[in-house]
Amino acid sequence: MKYEVKNYVDDIGKNVIELKPFEDGEESKFMGKVLIQTPMGNMPIDIEFPEGYTLDKCFDEYDDFAKKRIEELKQEHEDQNRIIKPGDMKSPSNTIPFKQ
Repeated sequence: MKYEVKNYVDDIGKNVIELKPFEDGEESKFMGKVLIQTPMGNMPIDIEFPEGYTLDKCFDEYDDFAKKRIEELKQEHEDQNRIIKPGDMKSPSNTIPFKQ
């Protein structure tokens, strides 16, 4: 499916992108873009808004979706960098437990 892409920015810098299908009867999809500052520089974050959202609703709930997405990314990062110790792992019931 082909889309017309429209970019909207409000007066405080919230950025919402509308993907408007060329086909009649199809609803637009909306995405947001956030730049967060990290010690290694700016990192772009994509926000996906649920189907059925309007442009106004995306701007109204932008902050909530941005915070939620940033928290998800923080959790993913923490999960990837977690150190697993032998006692943290549960052995499947069909194997012999590891003796420490």
